[in-house]
Amino acid sequence: MRIKVEELIGMINAIDSTLDITMTTNGVLLRDKAQLLKDAGLKRINISLDTLNMERFTRSRGAISSAAPYGGIQAAREAGLWPIKLNMVVMKGHNDDEVVDFARLARDGGLRGPLH
Repeated sequence: MRIKVEELIGMINAIDSTLDITMTTNGVLLRDKAQLLKDAGLKRINISLDTLNMERFTRSRGAISSAAPYGGIQAAREAGLWPIKLNMVVMKGHNDDEVVDFARLARDGGLRGPLH
């Protein structure tokens, strides 16, 4: 996510506020940016994750908070970004053991999106 992506969203929204502005993110900064993005004119969001496993997530993202995916999803919901689409790319030997967990999160959390 760009550092001041909310400013870019705001500029696009200023051109035509009827546009259905959507973005895709890995959710890492979404906890801090969700309300700013909504206020700038973002309508909905796609969250693309490789894993829900906190150890794997932290290992792949370095020192970033292991709660980032869940916190980002919750922040997007609270900000009123809707629908929230959850994307997963299944990779054999990496995250294929998490398909059911992703499906459960999408179903139980009222999220949308097929697993790819």
